[in-house]
Amino acid sequence: MKYFYFLLSLIVISCSIHNTGTLEKQSEYPTIKSSSEYNSIGHCDTILIEGRLKEFEPDHNDKGGGTQYFDFEIQLRNNGTVLIHNSILIENQYINKMVKVFGVLECGGISQTGIQNMNIKRLQKIISIERLK
Repeated sequence: MKYFYFLLSLIVISCSIHNTGTLEKQSEYPTIKSSSEYNSIGHCDTILIEGRLKEFEPDHNDKGGGTQYFDFEIQLRNNGTVLIHNSILIENQYINKMVKVFGVLECGGISQTGIQNMNIKRLQKIISIERLK
């Protein structure tokens, strides 16, 4: 029984160390604030994004008009946007607010069907989000 409690305490300690380390290492990741910084990303990775979180407004000429793949977007400086995959749930307290998002940017295809082939960058997973002042 003592062995069980010892293992349990080691698991709890290692999880708390891992979570703390992730928060401290956020500064190591690229921070995207403008469309030029976003466009310069050549590969997809874990990133920080600062901008205004909005509901997705499709532009039928450019960013996924008529699709159901995005519910939200982060508007960057210079009117650039980072699309957010629709599987991510976001609380209402962040919508139409300036936010800092720590997440996983993914490149590549979303849908590979005969009708529509979409190959774009999008925020696939949000690790943490905070409101900026």
